[in-house]
Amino acid sequence: MKIYSPKIAHKTVFIALLSVALCLGATQDTFAQKNKKGKDSEKNNGSKDAAKINQLLFDAIGKEMKNDTEGAISAYKLVLQTDPKNDAAMFALAKIYFEAQNAEQTLLYAEQAVTIDSKNKWYLAQYAEALAASDKFKEAAEAYRKLVAQNPNDYEYAFDWAYMRIKSNDVEGAIAVYDQVEKSVGVSEEMTVQKQKLYMKLGKIDKAIAELQKLVDSDPQEPRYYQLLAEMYQANNMNDKAMEVLEKMMTVSPDNPYGNLALAEYYHQKGNDGQYFDMIKKAFINPSLPINLKAQLISGYIDRKDASPQIAELIQIITDTHPKESLSYVLSGDYLYAVQGKKQESLNQFRKAAQIDGNRYEVWERIMEIEVDLADFQNLLKDSQTISELFPNEPIPFFYNGLANNRLNKHEAAVKSLKKAAMMAVGKKDFLVQIYTLMGDSYNEIQEYTKSDESYEKALALNPNSATVLNNYAYFLSLRNDKLDKASEMAAKANQIEPNQSSYQDTYAWILYAQKKYTDARLWIEKAITNGGAKSGTIIEHYGDILYQLNETDKAVEQWQKAKTLGDTSDKIDAKIKNKKL
Repeated sequence: MKIYSPKIAHKTVFIALLSVALCLGATQDTFAQKNKKGKDSEKNNGSKDAAKINQLLFDAIGKEMKNDTEGAISAYKLVLQTDPKNDAAMFALAKIYFEAQNAEQTLLYAEQAVTIDSKNKWYLAQYAEALAASDKFKEAAEAYRKLVAQNPNDYEYAFDWAYMRIKSNDVEGAIAVYDQVEKSVGVSEEMTVQKQKLYMKLGKIDKAIAELQKLVDSDPQEPRYYQLLAEMYQANNMNDKAMEVLEKMMTVSPDNPYGNLALAEYYHQKGNDGQYFDMIKKAFINPSLPINLKAQLISGYIDRKDASPQIAELIQIITDTHPKESLSYVLSGDYLYAVQGKKQESLNQFRKAAQIDGNRYEVWERIMEIEVDLADFQNLLKDSQTISELFPNEPIPFFYNGLANNRLNKHEAAVKSLKKAAMMAVGKKDFLVQIYTLMGDSYNEIQEYTKSDESYEKALALNPNSATVLNNYAYFLSLRNDKLDKASEMAAKANQIEPNQSSYQDTYAWILYAQKKYTDARLWIEKAITNGGAKSGTIIEHYGDILYQLNETDKAVEQWQKAKTLGDTSDKIDAKIKNKKL
Protein backbone atom coordinates (compact mmCIF):
# COMPACT_ATOMS: atom_id res chain seq x y z
CA MET A 1 0.00 0.00 0.00
CA LYS A 2 1.47 3.32 -1.05
CA ILE A 3 1.67 6.32 1.23
CA TYR A 4 0.23 8.57 -1.43
CA SER A 5 -3.40 7.60 -1.77
CA PRO A 6 -5.18 7.81 -5.12
CA LYS A 7 -8.11 9.34 -3.25
CA ILE A 8 -6.47 12.77 -3.49
CA ALA A 9 -7.17 14.57 -6.76
CA HIS A 10 -3.80 14.87 -8.48
CA LYS A 11 -4.92 15.75 -11.98
CA THR A 12 -4.55 19.44 -12.63
CA VAL A 13 -7.79 19.95 -14.52
CA PHE A 14 -9.86 18.16 -11.89
CA ILE A 15 -8.35 20.13 -9.03
CA ALA A 16 -8.65 23.35 -11.01
CA LEU A 17 -12.38 22.83 -11.47
CA LEU A 18 -12.77 21.75 -7.87
CA SER A 19 -10.87 24.81 -6.72
CA VAL A 20 -13.17 27.06 -8.74
CA ALA A 21 -16.23 25.51 -7.17
CA LEU A 22 -14.85 25.69 -3.65
CA CYS A 23 -13.43 29.16 -4.05
CA LEU A 24 -16.52 30.70 -5.56
CA GLY A 25 -18.77 29.13 -2.99
CA ALA A 26 -16.59 29.90 0.01
CA THR A 27 -15.75 33.44 -1.11
CA GLN A 28 -19.32 34.48 -1.91
CA ASP A 29 -20.64 33.08 1.35
CA THR A 30 -17.95 34.90 3.32
CA PHE A 31 -18.67 38.23 1.73
CA ALA A 32 -22.41 37.75 1.91
CA GLN A 33 -22.15 37.35 5.69
CA LYS A 34 -20.01 40.46 5.94
CA ASN A 35 -22.38 42.43 3.74
CA LYS A 36 -25.32 41.81 6.09
CA LYS A 37 -23.57 43.87 8.74
CA GLY A 38 -22.27 46.66 6.55
CA LYS A 39 -23.65 49.70 4.82
CA ASP A 40 -24.41 49.99 1.16
CA SER A 41 -20.91 51.34 0.40
CA GLU A 42 -19.38 48.43 2.29
CA LYS A 43 -21.54 46.04 0.26
CA ASN A 44 -20.20 47.55 -2.93
CA ASN A 45 -16.62 47.28 -1.67
CA GLY A 46 -17.25 43.66 -0.63
CA SER A 47 -18.57 42.79 -4.07
CA LYS A 48 -15.53 44.40 -5.69
CA ASP A 49 -13.21 42.42 -3.41
CA ALA A 50 -15.03 39.17 -4.20
CA ALA A 51 -14.79 39.84 -7.92
CA LYS A 52 -11.08 40.61 -7.59
CA ILE A 53 -10.42 37.39 -5.67
CA ASN A 54 -12.37 35.35 -8.19
CA GLN A 55 -10.38 36.89 -11.03
CA LEU A 56 -7.13 36.13 -9.22
CA LEU A 57 -8.26 32.54 -8.74
CA PHE A 58 -9.15 32.18 -12.39
CA ASP A 59 -5.71 33.55 -13.31
CA ALA A 60 -4.00 31.07 -10.95
CA ILE A 61 -6.02 28.12 -12.25
CA GLY A 62 -5.28 29.14 -15.83
CA LYS A 63 -1.54 29.18 -15.15
CA GLU A 64 -1.78 25.80 -13.47
CA MET A 65 -3.63 24.31 -16.42
CA LYS A 66 -0.84 25.58 -18.70
CA ASN A 67 1.73 23.84 -16.45
CA ASP A 68 3.16 27.21 -15.42
CA THR A 69 3.93 25.99 -11.92
CA GLU A 70 5.87 29.00 -10.70
CA GLY A 71 3.27 31.36 -12.12
CA ALA A 72 0.44 29.41 -10.47
CA ILE A 73 2.22 29.48 -7.10
CA SER A 74 2.68 33.25 -7.31
CA ALA A 75 -0.94 33.72 -8.37
CA TYR A 76 -2.36 31.60 -5.53
CA LYS A 77 -0.16 33.40 -3.02
CA LEU A 78 -1.52 36.70 -4.38
CA VAL A 79 -5.02 35.38 -3.62
CA LEU A 80 -3.94 34.73 -0.04
CA GLN A 81 -2.52 38.24 0.26
CA THR A 82 -5.95 39.57 -0.67
CA ASP A 83 -7.92 36.92 1.25
CA PRO A 84 -5.67 35.30 3.91
CA LYS A 85 -8.34 32.70 4.77
CA ASN A 86 -9.00 31.47 1.27
CA ASP A 87 -8.88 27.73 1.94
CA ALA A 88 -9.25 26.79 -1.74
CA ALA A 89 -6.03 28.65 -2.60
CA MET A 90 -4.30 26.92 0.33
CA PHE A 91 -5.50 23.55 -0.95
CA ALA A 92 -4.31 24.34 -4.47
CA LEU A 93 -0.87 25.38 -3.19
CA ALA A 94 -0.64 22.22 -1.08
CA LYS A 95 -1.42 20.16 -4.18
CA ILE A 96 1.23 21.91 -6.31
CA TYR A 97 3.90 21.51 -3.66
CA PHE A 98 2.84 17.89 -3.14
CA GLU A 99 3.44 17.13 -6.83
CA ALA A 100 6.79 18.92 -6.59
CA GLN A 101 7.65 16.65 -3.61
CA ASN A 102 8.15 19.63 -1.32
CA ALA A 103 6.90 18.00 1.87
CA GLU A 104 7.45 21.05 4.10
CA GLN A 105 5.39 23.48 1.98
CA THR A 106 2.74 20.83 1.30
CA LEU A 107 2.22 20.32 5.01
CA LEU A 108 2.15 24.06 5.67
CA TYR A 109 -0.70 24.82 3.28
CA ALA A 110 -2.58 21.55 3.80
CA GLU A 111 -2.71 22.23 7.54
CA GLN A 112 -3.96 25.78 6.97
CA ALA A 113 -6.74 24.54 4.68
CA VAL A 114 -7.88 21.94 7.23
CA THR A 115 -7.82 24.51 10.01
CA ILE A 116 -10.34 26.61 8.08
CA ASP A 117 -12.53 23.71 6.90
CA SER A 118 -11.99 20.51 8.86
CA LYS A 119 -15.04 18.81 7.29
CA ASN A 120 -13.77 18.94 3.72
CA LYS A 121 -12.57 15.42 2.97
CA TRP A 122 -10.26 16.54 0.15
CA TYR A 123 -8.52 18.96 2.49
CA LEU A 124 -8.24 16.35 5.21
CA ALA A 125 -6.98 13.68 2.80
CA GLN A 126 -4.34 16.05 1.48
CA TYR A 127 -3.32 16.89 5.04
CA ALA A 128 -3.04 13.19 5.90
CA GLU A 129 -0.84 12.62 2.86
CA ALA A 130 1.32 15.59 3.75
CA LEU A 131 1.84 14.23 7.25
CA ALA A 132 2.78 10.82 5.86
CA ALA A 133 5.22 12.38 3.40
CA SER A 134 6.85 14.13 6.36
CA ASP A 135 7.13 10.82 8.26
CA LYS A 136 4.60 12.00 10.84
CA PHE A 137 2.80 8.68 10.75
CA LYS A 138 1.05 8.93 14.11
CA GLU A 139 -0.51 12.29 13.17
CA ALA A 140 -1.36 10.92 9.70
CA ALA A 141 -3.14 7.97 11.33
CA GLU A 142 -5.25 10.41 13.35
CA ALA A 143 -6.15 12.35 10.20
CA TYR A 144 -7.24 9.13 8.50
CA ARG A 145 -9.26 8.21 11.58
CA LYS A 146 -11.20 11.44 11.14
CA LEU A 147 -11.68 10.69 7.44
CA VAL A 148 -13.06 7.24 8.28
CA ALA A 149 -15.40 8.77 10.87
CA GLN A 150 -16.69 11.24 8.28
CA ASN A 151 -16.79 8.70 5.43
CA PRO A 152 -17.54 5.31 7.02
CA ASN A 153 -18.25 3.62 3.68
CA ASP A 154 -15.02 4.72 2.01
CA TYR A 155 -12.84 1.73 2.92
CA GLU A 156 -9.78 3.05 1.12
CA TYR A 157 -9.39 5.58 3.92
CA ALA A 158 -9.62 2.73 6.43
CA PHE A 159 -6.82 0.87 4.70
CA ASP A 160 -4.71 4.04 4.76
CA TRP A 161 -5.51 4.48 8.44
CA ALA A 162 -4.34 0.92 9.15
CA TYR A 163 -1.19 1.47 7.12
CA MET A 164 -0.30 4.62 9.02
CA ARG A 165 -0.75 2.72 12.26
CA ILE A 166 1.66 0.08 10.98
CA LYS A 167 4.16 2.80 10.04
CA SER A 168 3.87 4.26 13.52
CA ASN A 169 4.47 0.79 15.04
CA ASP A 170 0.90 0.52 16.30
CA VAL A 171 0.44 -3.01 14.94
CA GLU A 172 -2.44 -3.94 17.23
CA GLY A 173 -4.17 -0.69 16.28
CA ALA A 174 -3.85 -1.63 12.61
CA ILE A 175 -5.37 -5.04 13.28
CA ALA A 176 -8.27 -3.33 15.07
CA VAL A 177 -8.92 -1.22 11.97
CA TYR A 178 -8.96 -4.30 9.74
CA ASP A 179 -11.33 -6.00 12.17
CA GLN A 180 -13.62 -2.97 11.98
CA VAL A 181 -13.68 -3.08 8.18
CA GLU A 182 -14.17 -6.84 8.17
CA LYS A 183 -17.36 -6.45 10.21
CA SER A 184 -18.76 -4.32 7.41
CA VAL A 185 -17.52 -6.07 4.28
CA GLY A 186 -16.84 -9.60 5.47
CA VAL A 187 -13.70 -11.73 5.14
CA SER A 188 -11.38 -10.80 2.28
CA GLU A 189 -8.11 -12.39 1.20
CA GLU A 190 -6.21 -9.10 1.17
CA MET A 191 -7.14 -8.12 4.70
CA THR A 192 -6.81 -11.61 6.12
CA VAL A 193 -3.31 -12.10 4.74
CA GLN A 194 -2.33 -8.65 6.02
CA LYS A 195 -3.64 -9.47 9.48
CA GLN A 196 -1.83 -12.80 9.40
CA LYS A 197 1.44 -11.00 8.68
CA LEU A 198 0.80 -8.51 11.47
CA TYR A 199 0.11 -11.27 13.98
CA MET A 200 3.38 -12.93 12.89
CA LYS A 201 5.14 -9.63 13.53
CA LEU A 202 3.71 -9.69 17.05
CA GLY A 203 4.81 -13.30 17.47
CA LYS A 204 1.21 -14.48 17.83
CA ILE A 205 1.45 -17.54 15.58
CA ASP A 206 -1.81 -19.06 16.82
CA LYS A 207 -3.77 -15.96 15.81
CA ALA A 208 -1.98 -15.81 12.47
CA ILE A 209 -3.01 -19.41 11.80
CA ALA A 210 -6.57 -18.62 12.93
CA GLU A 211 -6.78 -15.83 10.35
CA LEU A 212 -5.83 -18.18 7.50
CA GLN A 213 -8.19 -20.83 8.82
CA LYS A 214 -10.92 -18.21 8.74
CA LEU A 215 -10.06 -17.56 5.10
CA VAL A 216 -10.37 -21.29 4.31
CA ASP A 217 -13.72 -21.43 6.09
CA SER A 218 -14.98 -18.43 4.11
CA ASP A 219 -14.58 -20.33 0.83
CA PRO A 220 -13.88 -24.07 1.29
CA GLN A 221 -13.75 -24.63 -2.48
CA GLU A 222 -10.78 -22.31 -3.04
CA PRO A 223 -7.59 -24.45 -3.04
CA ARG A 224 -5.27 -21.44 -2.77
CA TYR A 225 -6.51 -20.74 0.75
CA TYR A 226 -5.57 -24.25 1.87
CA GLN A 227 -2.17 -23.73 0.33
CA LEU A 228 -1.63 -20.49 2.27
CA LEU A 229 -2.57 -22.23 5.51
CA ALA A 230 -0.36 -25.24 4.74
CA GLU A 231 2.60 -22.98 3.98
CA MET A 232 2.00 -21.23 7.29
CA TYR A 233 2.17 -24.54 9.14
CA GLN A 234 5.28 -25.61 7.21
CA ALA A 235 7.05 -22.32 7.89
CA ASN A 236 6.56 -22.94 11.61
CA ASN A 237 7.68 -26.59 11.56
CA MET A 238 4.15 -27.92 11.99
CA ASN A 239 4.47 -30.36 9.11
CA ASP A 240 1.81 -32.83 10.25
CA LYS A 241 -0.75 -30.02 10.43
CA ALA A 242 0.37 -28.87 7.01
CA MET A 243 -0.17 -32.38 5.67
CA GLU A 244 -3.72 -32.47 7.05
CA VAL A 245 -4.54 -29.19 5.28
CA LEU A 246 -2.98 -30.36 2.03
CA GLU A 247 -4.93 -33.59 2.08
CA LYS A 248 -8.14 -31.60 2.50
CA MET A 249 -7.10 -29.36 -0.36
CA MET A 250 -6.55 -32.36 -2.64
CA THR A 251 -10.09 -33.59 -1.94
CA VAL A 252 -11.34 -30.20 -3.13
CA SER A 253 -8.94 -29.99 -6.09
CA PRO A 254 -7.24 -33.35 -6.71
CA ASP A 255 -5.43 -32.20 -9.87
CA ASN A 256 -4.22 -28.92 -8.43
CA PRO A 257 -0.55 -28.69 -9.44
CA TYR A 258 0.30 -26.26 -6.66
CA GLY A 259 -1.14 -28.69 -4.15
CA ASN A 260 0.97 -31.47 -5.59
CA LEU A 261 4.06 -29.27 -5.33
CA ALA A 262 3.22 -28.48 -1.72
CA LEU A 263 2.78 -32.18 -0.97
CA ALA A 264 6.06 -32.86 -2.71
CA GLU A 265 7.81 -30.41 -0.42
CA TYR A 266 6.24 -32.14 2.59
CA TYR A 267 7.52 -35.54 1.46
CA HIS A 268 10.91 -34.01 0.68
CA GLN A 269 11.22 -32.76 4.25
CA LYS A 270 10.24 -36.22 5.46
CA GLY A 271 12.97 -37.75 3.29
CA ASN A 272 10.48 -39.75 1.23
CA ASP A 273 12.03 -39.32 -2.23
CA GLY A 274 9.69 -41.79 -3.91
CA GLN A 275 6.51 -39.90 -3.03
CA TYR A 276 8.32 -36.60 -3.54
CA PHE A 277 8.98 -37.38 -7.19
CA ASP A 278 5.50 -38.85 -7.64
CA MET A 279 3.96 -35.54 -6.56
CA ILE A 280 6.38 -33.56 -8.73
CA LYS A 281 5.41 -35.66 -11.74
CA LYS A 282 1.70 -35.08 -11.10
CA ALA A 283 2.35 -31.35 -10.92
CA PHE A 284 4.52 -31.32 -14.04
CA ILE A 285 2.04 -33.31 -16.12
CA ASN A 286 -0.52 -30.55 -15.59
CA PRO A 287 -0.10 -27.99 -18.41
CA SER A 288 -1.72 -25.27 -16.28
CA LEU A 289 1.39 -25.13 -14.10
CA PRO A 290 3.55 -22.49 -15.82
CA ILE A 291 6.66 -23.83 -17.44
CA ASN A 292 8.74 -21.12 -15.72
CA LEU A 293 7.94 -22.68 -12.32
CA LYS A 294 8.93 -26.10 -13.61
CA ALA A 295 12.13 -24.63 -15.00
CA GLN A 296 13.03 -23.06 -11.64
CA LEU A 297 12.80 -26.42 -9.93
CA ILE A 298 14.66 -28.35 -12.64
CA SER A 299 17.44 -25.77 -13.03
CA GLY A 300 18.67 -26.49 -9.52
CA TYR A 301 19.15 -30.15 -10.34
CA ILE A 302 20.96 -29.30 -13.58
CA ASP A 303 23.27 -26.89 -11.74
CA ARG A 304 24.09 -29.67 -9.28
CA LYS A 305 24.65 -32.07 -12.23
CA ASP A 306 22.14 -34.50 -10.77
CA ALA A 307 22.13 -37.58 -13.01
CA SER A 308 19.16 -39.24 -11.30
CA PRO A 309 16.81 -40.92 -13.80
CA GLN A 310 13.89 -39.05 -12.21
CA ILE A 311 15.31 -35.74 -13.42
CA ALA A 312 15.60 -36.98 -16.98
CA GLU A 313 11.99 -38.18 -16.71
CA LEU A 314 10.81 -34.80 -15.42
CA ILE A 315 12.52 -33.01 -18.28
CA GLN A 316 10.85 -35.36 -20.75
CA ILE A 317 7.49 -34.62 -19.09
CA ILE A 318 8.11 -30.89 -19.53
CA THR A 319 8.92 -31.38 -23.23
CA ASP A 320 5.84 -33.58 -23.74
CA THR A 321 3.56 -31.19 -21.85
CA HIS A 322 4.90 -28.00 -23.44
CA PRO A 323 6.01 -29.07 -26.92
CA LYS A 324 5.58 -25.57 -28.35
CA GLU A 325 7.62 -23.80 -25.68
CA SER A 326 11.25 -23.08 -26.54
CA LEU A 327 12.11 -23.25 -22.84
CA SER A 328 11.32 -26.99 -22.87
CA TYR A 329 14.16 -27.63 -25.30
CA VAL A 330 16.49 -25.21 -23.54
CA LEU A 331 16.07 -27.22 -20.33
CA SER A 332 16.59 -30.45 -22.22
CA GLY A 333 19.67 -29.04 -23.93
CA ASP A 334 21.16 -27.80 -20.66
CA TYR A 335 20.58 -31.21 -19.05
CA LEU A 336 22.10 -33.16 -21.93
CA TYR A 337 25.16 -30.91 -21.99
CA ALA A 338 25.85 -30.28 -18.31
CA VAL A 339 24.73 -33.58 -16.78
CA GLN A 340 25.06 -36.24 -19.46
CA GLY A 341 27.84 -34.69 -21.52
CA LYS A 342 25.95 -35.36 -24.76
CA LYS A 343 27.06 -32.29 -26.67
CA GLN A 344 25.65 -33.08 -30.09
CA GLU A 345 22.26 -34.10 -28.67
CA SER A 346 22.29 -30.92 -26.58
CA LEU A 347 23.00 -28.85 -29.69
CA ASN A 348 20.02 -30.46 -31.43
CA GLN A 349 17.74 -29.41 -28.57
CA PHE A 350 18.94 -25.83 -28.68
CA ARG A 351 18.32 -25.79 -32.43
CA LYS A 352 14.71 -26.84 -31.79
CA ALA A 353 14.37 -24.03 -29.24
CA ALA A 354 15.67 -21.53 -31.80
CA GLN A 355 13.22 -22.81 -34.42
CA ILE A 356 10.30 -22.23 -32.03
CA ASP A 357 11.45 -18.80 -30.89
CA GLY A 358 14.11 -17.21 -33.04
CA ASN A 359 14.11 -14.01 -30.98
CA ARG A 360 15.82 -15.54 -27.95
CA TYR A 361 19.41 -14.43 -28.44
CA GLU A 362 20.70 -16.44 -25.47
CA VAL A 363 19.61 -19.65 -27.25
CA TRP A 364 21.57 -18.74 -30.36
CA GLU A 365 24.62 -17.94 -28.23
CA ARG A 366 24.45 -21.38 -26.62
CA ILE A 367 24.35 -22.93 -30.09
CA MET A 368 27.59 -21.15 -31.00
CA GLU A 369 29.25 -22.06 -27.70
CA ILE A 370 28.53 -25.75 -28.19
CA GLU A 371 29.75 -25.64 -31.78
CA VAL A 372 33.05 -24.21 -30.50
CA ASP A 373 33.19 -27.00 -27.93
CA LEU A 374 32.62 -29.55 -30.70
CA ALA A 375 35.17 -27.81 -32.94
CA ASP A 376 32.40 -27.72 -35.56
CA PHE A 377 33.74 -24.62 -37.27
CA GLN A 378 31.89 -25.11 -40.55
CA ASN A 379 28.52 -24.89 -38.82
CA LEU A 380 29.82 -22.16 -36.53
CA LEU A 381 30.75 -20.11 -39.59
CA LYS A 382 27.28 -20.51 -41.08
CA ASP A 383 25.35 -19.99 -37.85
CA SER A 384 27.39 -17.02 -36.64
CA GLN A 385 26.75 -15.29 -39.97
CA THR A 386 22.99 -15.88 -39.62
CA ILE A 387 22.96 -14.77 -35.98
CA SER A 388 24.95 -11.61 -36.69
CA GLU A 389 22.28 -10.67 -39.25
CA LEU A 390 19.46 -11.39 -36.79
CA PHE A 391 21.20 -9.48 -33.96
CA PRO A 392 23.44 -6.90 -35.67
CA ASN A 393 24.14 -5.05 -32.42
CA GLU A 394 25.54 -8.07 -30.59
CA PRO A 395 29.35 -8.37 -30.77
CA ILE A 396 29.64 -12.05 -29.82
CA PRO A 397 28.31 -13.49 -33.14
CA PHE A 398 30.91 -11.43 -35.00
CA PHE A 399 33.61 -12.75 -32.67
CA TYR A 400 32.55 -16.34 -33.25
CA ASN A 401 32.43 -15.68 -36.99
CA GLY A 402 36.01 -14.44 -36.73
CA LEU A 403 36.97 -17.53 -34.73
CA ALA A 404 35.39 -19.88 -37.29
CA ASN A 405 37.15 -18.13 -40.16
CA ASN A 406 40.44 -18.25 -38.24
CA ARG A 407 40.16 -21.99 -37.65
CA LEU A 408 39.22 -22.56 -41.30
CA ASN A 409 42.28 -20.55 -42.43
CA LYS A 410 40.15 -17.73 -43.84
CA HIS A 411 42.14 -15.09 -42.05
CA GLU A 412 41.18 -12.00 -44.03
CA ALA A 413 37.50 -12.76 -43.39
CA ALA A 414 38.36 -13.42 -39.74
CA VAL A 415 39.96 -9.98 -39.36
CA LYS A 416 36.96 -8.32 -40.98
CA SER A 417 34.53 -9.89 -38.49
CA LEU A 418 36.79 -9.28 -35.53
CA LYS A 419 37.03 -5.58 -36.36
CA LYS A 420 33.23 -5.37 -36.19
CA ALA A 421 33.22 -7.21 -32.88
CA ALA A 422 35.82 -4.80 -31.47
CA MET A 423 33.78 -1.76 -32.51
CA MET A 424 30.75 -3.06 -30.60
CA ALA A 425 32.63 -4.34 -27.55
CA VAL A 426 33.82 -0.95 -26.29
CA GLY A 427 34.18 -1.04 -22.51
CA LYS A 428 34.18 -4.85 -22.35
CA LYS A 429 37.81 -5.23 -21.35
CA ASP A 430 38.13 -9.02 -21.10
CA PHE A 431 36.19 -9.58 -24.29
CA LEU A 432 38.35 -7.08 -26.18
CA VAL A 433 41.46 -8.94 -25.03
CA GLN A 434 40.11 -12.10 -26.68
CA ILE A 435 39.20 -10.19 -29.86
CA TYR A 436 42.61 -8.52 -30.26
CA THR A 437 44.45 -11.78 -29.49
CA LEU A 438 42.56 -13.67 -32.19
CA MET A 439 43.05 -10.72 -34.55
CA GLY A 440 46.79 -10.88 -33.88
CA ASP A 441 46.78 -14.60 -34.71
CA SER A 442 45.02 -14.04 -38.04
CA TYR A 443 47.17 -11.07 -39.05
CA ASN A 444 50.23 -13.19 -38.38
CA GLU A 445 48.94 -15.98 -40.65
CA ILE A 446 48.52 -13.59 -43.58
CA GLN A 447 51.98 -12.17 -42.82
CA GLU A 448 50.78 -8.71 -41.84
CA TYR A 449 53.22 -8.78 -38.97
CA THR A 450 53.05 -5.11 -38.01
CA LYS A 451 49.27 -5.29 -37.60
CA SER A 452 49.64 -8.58 -35.79
CA ASP A 453 52.02 -7.06 -33.26
CA GLU A 454 49.77 -4.00 -32.88
CA SER A 455 46.81 -6.26 -32.09
CA TYR A 456 48.75 -8.14 -29.42
CA GLU A 457 49.98 -4.86 -27.94
CA LYS A 458 46.37 -3.63 -27.70
CA ALA A 459 45.45 -6.82 -25.88
CA LEU A 460 48.38 -6.48 -23.47
CA ALA A 461 47.53 -2.83 -22.83
CA LEU A 462 44.14 -4.01 -21.58
CA ASN A 463 45.54 -6.96 -19.63
CA PRO A 464 49.35 -7.14 -19.24
CA ASN A 465 49.00 -10.43 -17.34
CA SER A 466 47.06 -12.43 -19.88
CA ALA A 467 49.03 -15.66 -20.21
CA THR A 468 47.26 -16.47 -23.49
CA VAL A 469 48.24 -13.18 -25.13
CA LEU A 470 51.82 -13.39 -23.86
CA ASN A 471 52.15 -16.97 -25.10
CA ASN A 472 50.65 -16.41 -28.56
CA TYR A 473 52.56 -13.20 -29.16
CA ALA A 474 55.83 -14.83 -28.08
CA TYR A 475 55.25 -17.95 -30.16
CA PHE A 476 54.62 -16.10 -33.40
CA LEU A 477 57.65 -13.89 -32.82
CA SER A 478 59.72 -17.05 -32.43
CA LEU A 479 58.38 -18.51 -35.68
CA ARG A 480 59.46 -15.30 -37.42
CA ASN A 481 62.79 -15.35 -35.54
CA ASP A 482 61.98 -11.77 -34.55
CA LYS A 483 62.47 -9.92 -31.23
CA LEU A 484 63.52 -13.15 -29.55
CA ASP A 485 64.59 -11.48 -26.30
CA LYS A 486 61.12 -9.90 -25.95
CA ALA A 487 59.52 -13.19 -26.90
CA SER A 488 61.57 -15.01 -24.25
CA GLU A 489 60.51 -12.54 -21.56
CA MET A 490 56.85 -12.87 -22.50
CA ALA A 491 56.97 -16.67 -22.62
CA ALA A 492 58.70 -16.83 -19.23
CA LYS A 493 56.05 -14.52 -17.77
CA ALA A 494 53.23 -16.63 -19.23
CA ASN A 495 54.67 -19.70 -17.49
CA GLN A 496 54.94 -17.82 -14.21
CA ILE A 497 51.29 -16.75 -14.44
CA GLU A 498 50.02 -20.20 -15.41
CA PRO A 499 52.62 -22.87 -14.58
CA ASN A 500 52.41 -26.47 -15.80
CA GLN A 501 50.60 -25.57 -19.03
CA SER A 502 52.13 -27.78 -21.74
CA SER A 503 51.39 -25.36 -24.60
CA TYR A 504 53.06 -22.46 -22.76
CA GLN A 505 56.06 -24.61 -21.85
CA ASP A 506 56.36 -25.69 -25.49
CA THR A 507 56.36 -22.05 -26.60
CA TYR A 508 59.15 -21.17 -24.19
CA ALA A 509 61.12 -24.23 -25.28
CA TRP A 510 60.74 -23.25 -28.93
CA ILE A 511 61.94 -19.69 -28.26
CA LEU A 512 65.00 -21.09 -26.47
CA TYR A 513 65.50 -23.33 -29.49
CA ALA A 514 65.36 -20.29 -31.78
CA GLN A 515 67.97 -18.67 -29.52
CA LYS A 516 70.08 -21.84 -29.91
CA LYS A 517 69.88 -22.54 -26.19
CA TYR A 518 69.26 -26.22 -26.86
CA THR A 519 69.95 -27.60 -23.39
CA ASP A 520 67.48 -25.18 -21.79
CA ALA A 521 65.03 -25.88 -24.61
CA ARG A 522 65.20 -29.63 -23.85
CA LEU A 523 64.45 -28.95 -20.18
CA TRP A 524 61.28 -27.01 -21.04
CA ILE A 525 60.04 -29.31 -23.80
CA GLU A 526 60.31 -32.28 -21.43
CA LYS A 527 58.27 -30.31 -18.89
CA ALA A 528 55.66 -29.79 -21.58
CA ILE A 529 55.60 -33.52 -22.37
CA THR A 530 55.23 -34.38 -18.68
CA ASN A 531 52.23 -31.99 -18.39
CA GLY A 532 50.19 -33.52 -21.20
CA GLY A 533 52.23 -32.67 -24.27
CA ALA A 534 52.91 -36.34 -25.01
CA LYS A 535 49.65 -36.40 -26.97
CA SER A 536 50.55 -33.42 -29.14
CA GLY A 537 52.19 -34.06 -32.50
CA THR A 538 53.52 -30.50 -32.57
CA ILE A 539 55.23 -30.77 -29.17
CA ILE A 540 56.74 -34.18 -29.92
CA GLU A 541 58.05 -32.92 -33.27
CA HIS A 542 59.65 -29.98 -31.45
CA TYR A 543 61.21 -32.45 -29.04
CA GLY A 544 62.75 -34.32 -31.96
CA ASP A 545 64.15 -31.11 -33.44
CA ILE A 546 65.76 -30.16 -30.12
CA LEU A 547 67.27 -33.64 -29.71
CA TYR A 548 68.71 -33.43 -33.22
CA GLN A 549 70.44 -30.15 -32.38
CA LEU A 550 71.90 -31.88 -29.32
CA ASN A 551 73.38 -34.53 -31.66
CA GLU A 552 71.00 -37.27 -30.46
CA THR A 553 69.90 -38.18 -33.99
CA ASP A 554 68.45 -41.64 -33.29
CA LYS A 555 66.30 -40.30 -30.44
CA ALA A 556 65.26 -37.38 -32.66
CA VAL A 557 64.05 -39.73 -35.43
CA GLU A 558 62.18 -41.77 -32.85
CA GLN A 559 60.31 -38.65 -31.67
CA TRP A 560 59.56 -37.56 -35.24
CA GLN A 561 58.05 -40.96 -36.00
CA LYS A 562 55.96 -40.73 -32.86
CA ALA A 563 54.84 -37.21 -33.83
CA LYS A 564 53.71 -38.44 -37.26
CA THR A 565 51.41 -41.03 -35.67
CA LEU A 566 49.87 -38.31 -33.45
CA GLY A 567 49.26 -35.90 -36.35
CA ASP A 568 49.24 -32.10 -36.36
CA THR A 569 52.85 -31.85 -37.50
CA SER A 570 54.74 -29.70 -39.97
CA ASP A 571 54.81 -30.54 -43.67
CA LYS A 572 58.51 -31.44 -43.29
CA ILE A 573 57.97 -34.39 -40.94
CA ASP A 574 58.35 -37.07 -43.64
CA ALA A 575 61.59 -35.55 -44.92
CA LYS A 576 62.99 -35.42 -41.40
CA ILE A 577 62.26 -39.09 -40.85
CA LYS A 578 63.56 -40.19 -44.27
CA ASN A 579 66.74 -38.13 -44.24
CA LYS A 580 67.29 -38.35 -40.47
CA LYS A 581 68.02 -34.66 -40.31
CA LEU A 582 66.34 -31.27 -40.25
